[in-house]
Amino acid sequence: VLELVFISTRTHLLIDSHQLIDGIVEAEASSNSIGTTKRGIGPCYSSKSIRNGLRFCDLLHFDTFEARLRELIGWSQKRFGEESEADQPSQKHLRKCLREYNTKCAFDPENGAKGGVSSVEEELERYRGYAQLLRHQIVDSVTFIHEEIMRGNRVLVEGANAALLDIDFGTYPFVTSSNTTIGGVCTGLGVPPKVIDSIVGVVKAYTTRVGNGPFPAELQNERQDLPDFPGEYIGQPVTLERKGDPRGPFKLATGDVVKVGEMMQEVGHEYGTTTGRRRRCGWLDIPLVKYSAMVNGFTSISITKLDVLTGLRQIRVAVAYRNVDMTEVRLPSGYFPSHLEDLRKVVCEYETFEGWTEDISKCKSYAELPANAKRYVERIGELVGVPVSSVGMGPDRNDLLIL
Repeated sequence: VLELVFISTRTHLLIDSHQLIDGIVEAEASSNSIGTTKRGIGPCYSSKSIRNGLRFCDLLHFDTFEARLRELIGWSQKRFGEESEADQPSQKHLRKCLREYNTKCAFDPENGAKGGVSSVEEELERYRGYAQLLRHQIVDSVTFIHEEIMRGNRVLVEGANAALLDIDFGTYPFVTSSNTTIGGVCTGLGVPPKVIDSIVGVVKAYTTRVGNGPFPAELQNERQDLPDFPGEYIGQPVTLERKGDPRGPFKLATGDVVKVGEMMQEVGHEYGTTTGRRRRCGWLDIPLVKYSAMVNGFTSISITKLDVLTGLRQIRVAVAYRNVDMTEVRLPSGYFPSHLEDLRKVVCEYETFEGWTEDISKCKSYAELPANAKRYVERIGELVGVPVSSVGMGPDRNDLLIL
């Protein structure tokens, strides 16, 4: 399998000290925390921007890599290793681990069994092993991709984060550290805009978000302590296991009045891939999708997880934004506030759709979908102003219906 994986020489290395710094800074933010995954992504991008970062091409020159890794760790220790009177206990622990460079203790204070290293020397040996293992998989990605394009081969680029997490066009500062919109394809891969033939926007049938920040159409949060929206469930009975949850399985019975946001979380298995955190869920937000379509230039959209909404008697869609202080006026189509205070004042105008009871996960073509499901899909395309090219019914690639 490794022979099929290639890594760009220009990809930056995220080392253990980046993760420690992430935890220190996030704890320092207190009530204004971003909700980072604490995996070190922000500090790694900081290293990139201030130009003391390490890249995969450096692994191919290990004679200089060792000195540069020591310099980077020393720089991190000097700036983040010393305690202050305002430090919380978690920060003091992480700073101590950074000073001693014992990341095993940082990641798992009890047993030291969740990865990490116990010294700088151990970190060096780990990367020496990576250099040997990956030597033939580290390639010049610009040449690699352009050769494929010149041969006439199809190149598929998949985005990892939603548009609203974009460092420039997202809900700053509650964003990731890179450009997750279409510009990231050009700057990340070294390809010009003219070679991009089509741009498919992947849109869930409802809206989700991980981490903090305003969420106009939100129904339920990570802690599941919002009032939520009561909806009648008319589908078939469902029981879903919730590992480690003291409340036991999540159950849906015909005729139940359910918390719709919680249902989206549990039926949609809305838990963060990296952290396992429960995602915040809400109704589909058309102004957000229209904004994303404008920024990215979608040529079509692919609607996923339509099956999660099965069984709701009624489904709502946020079709426009209004300001809480002036609700009689719609905000311009495609407008998305750049300042968080303006976004917090947004209220949604909703359209309501009749739901369906049929198990659509078994449908093999778009024509087999219930009439109400097709109306929902087609109305989304109309509201966004972009054609729908496919609809997803489940986690398997065979669950995608092409229109």
